[in-house]
Amino acid sequence: MDCVNSGNSFSEITCETNISVAQKFEVCSTGDEQYLDCGKKELKVFPEDIYQCYAYLKFVYLEGNLLENLPDNLFPSLPVLKWLDVRNNKLTQFPKTVAYHDNLQVLLLQGNRIQRLPLEL
Repeated sequence: MDCVNSGNSFSEITCETNISVAQKFEVCSTGDEQYLDCGKKELKVFPEDIYQCYAYLKFVYLEGNLLENLPDNLFPSLPVLKWLDVRNNKLTQFPKTVAYHDNLQVLLLQGNRIQRLPLEL
């Protein structure tokens, strides 16, 4: 899938397993509200190079991958994140740092192996 700049000021970056996510995102980093779509790409690890360089992501879609955990620094590193979709992965726990994230409005967790959410949530 290619980058799309639609009339509503969104820019999209899609994640392909054989292309550096950060390189592709750099090409597509225009618009007011950026989102990352890495759904159904068999990712086993969150692509940390994204948030190390692009802290302004607001929407992150990671549905249908093989993620077993999310990095503890995910939420502090994405301070304007509004929407996180991690449905249908293999998550067994969730970072406690979500408690200090003021902008997160939507968190989709269905279809994971999480038995207990952090008390901070």
